[in-house]
Amino acid sequence: MTYWQAMPSAYSDRLEELAQTLSACRNAFHETANEFHWEPAARSGAAQAALALPSPDPVIDKPTGETGHRLITEAIQIFLFNSAAHMGSWAALLRAAELSQRPLCCCAQSSRTAPTLCG
Repeated sequence: MTYWQAMPSAYSDRLEELAQTLSACRNAFHETANEFHWEPAARSGAAQAALALPSPDPVIDKPTGETGHRLITEAIQIFLFNSAAHMGSWAALLRAAELSQRPLCCCAQSSRTAPTLCG
């Protein structure tokens, strides 16, 4: 049996706000990744640390660009890329109102005029 419950407009408006926030975070990740290509800025603390990290291969005495920094950034990139994909998925689910329960309230309890999902 299919069951569909009508959603108050305040809820759907709030879901759209949450979806926009998730989409903005996802877009910020992709823009940052495209701009910097996971390379630290020249003369930054991260660039100095990248050069100081040892090579992941102990046989290489003087690594040129293949230090432990590359392993760390690849692990972080995979995690953040997957997180960005999940944010896009959640945004789509929120926009479609495909929820099995109400999201947690993230509004200030003192505000009586702000729409909430607390019920």
